[in-house]
Amino acid sequence: MKKIKNTNNRMGIKAIALIIAAALSLTACSSENAAEITRKENTTDVTTSEQSTSEQTAAPEESPEPEAEEIKLETPDGVKEAKVVDGKTVWEVKDGSHVLVNCDKIIFMPFEVEIPAEWKELVYVDTNNGNLTFSQKSSYDYYEDMPGLGFIFSFCNWDFLSPGYAGERLIAYTLKDYYYINYPTDVPFVYEDEAITQEYSKLASFDKAMLDTLVIHVDDIKYDVYAHVIVNSDKVVIDDEYISNMELCDMKRARNELYARHGAMIDDYHDFCYFRSLGWYHFDLDKDMNSVEAEFNEEEKENLNRLNDAIAQKTSQLFLPKKTDMRALTKVMFHEEIGDEYVTISITGSEGNYDGVINVDGAEYAISDFKGAVLENPDTEYYYITDINPYIPGQEIAIYNRGKDGNDYTLFFAEDDAAILRFIGTVNGCPFEDEFDYNGMGFDYMGNVVANEKLAIFNEAEIYRPMRYDVTEHKICDSTDYDGYVYTIVPGFPRVAIQDFKGYLNPDGSGEYEIKKETTYFFLETDNKTYIKLRDANGKTGYIKVTPEMTKEPYNYFFEADI
Repeated sequence: MKKIKNTNNRMGIKAIALIIAAALSLTACSSENAAEITRKENTTDVTTSEQSTSEQTAAPEESPEPEAEEIKLETPDGVKEAKVVDGKTVWEVKDGSHVLVNCDKIIFMPFEVEIPAEWKELVYVDTNNGNLTFSQKSSYDYYEDMPGLGFIFSFCNWDFLSPGYAGERLIAYTLKDYYYINYPTDVPFVYEDEAITQEYSKLASFDKAMLDTLVIHVDDIKYDVYAHVIVNSDKVVIDDEYISNMELCDMKRARNELYARHGAMIDDYHDFCYFRSLGWYHFDLDKDMNSVEAEFNEEEKENLNRLNDAIAQKTSQLFLPKKTDMRALTKVMFHEEIGDEYVTISITGSEGNYDGVINVDGAEYAISDFKGAVLENPDTEYYYITDINPYIPGQEIAIYNRGKDGNDYTLFFAEDDAAILRFIGTVNGCPFEDEFDYNGMGFDYMGNVVANEKLAIFNEAEIYRPMRYDVTEHKICDSTDYDGYVYTIVPGFPRVAIQDFKGYLNPDGSGEYEIKKETTYFFLETDNKTYIKLRDANGKTGYIKVTPEMTKEPYNYFFEADI
């Protein structure tokens, strides 16, 4: 397949950079001239001012303003000190406390944050394990036998970069410590009570306002977390677990960031533009990536090695295709039970009116015979062998179609249980990393043309669909089996289990969680691949391991609850 090369090559970047550099130089010259004029004017002003001052009687010195008066208050349990400063009630909270908030500001070192007036007497503050945690009182107190719901968010700090757990957001850092705001990843409020739900939503909306008032009392604290792909990557060795949890495109950009910190011209045009948008990047036209690598310190060298290893590992795990010459006879395992098979594809026709034949071990299939499979302008050099569906044994054939007017898409074919080829869906654009086409939705990793992960291809092609609820038949079904309007089952609606079956405490299948017949469950999330996370009315959470049987007969497991 002929790869469309990016016309913005390195010479193009240099040309753009020269224009930017010239503009900056002119701006600097203008600024210097203006500054000189200003300095002269200021000199005149100062002389006149001095003469004027000498002719006047010196004014008496003003007495300093008195310091703000602190008024001590009665301290609630769990509060180390309560006082009024400048008319605001300030609490310094003890470690390990649980207190109902009724103040204007809370201090729990190193955190200091102002409290919204709307929070007073509606929110608990907890200070366990060094974290400053806030929870909605009404949800927290709802279940007498299992309190603890209502989590809004918390401020915490670690001595390492967190590997990217769900709900975490980095807000500040030093050379040794990293500070986060943590949000709930589950349903944290009592959703059965509408008033509590609405109150929680209002309370949770103040996170940005509180972040604006947050002060972290440590030396050399920095809040520019969005200015870097990986903070401190030029000063400390980044943990392998942190790097391995990054997206492939972020790994590559973090690698380029090591060079950008030294002012190198970045080869990748998109990354060059990205770093140009950041105030700290000052490129040198005479510095390329190869030359600045010699300037790396030991930490940067180690981080470069770790990023290179992680990129190679991530790429090897991607469900990327094998390019196959359209003219060659290819031996490939399509179906585990059948074994190796020979595949050839021949394309016929002319512009806008193409057809093709897929030959699998002598069985020929005309592409036009498959409903929905249309070729407008296929790539005639290659097709692809890939594996994107865990519930289809073996692999799949993918044929990239360039289409008309940029309407690119990729056709997918696979064998069914009887080893008969069938058409299973399309993906917009070409979902493979070696293609850099633009089809109106974004360039390679920046949009959804390239799907670097298996799940992204599932969602894009709808080859594996979520379970759906048919409101006309009142049952869960596959989306191909209905005529009426449907709701996706995840997330949003309570469900009632139709039978008893086994669940798990963790998405990896460890621990036991009993799914009970006629019990109501709230579906929280799914990866659309292996599991669904759910919660019962008592707040207990668990996971359903999705099986091939469940995808074929999902209506045997749940139906929509009456609410």
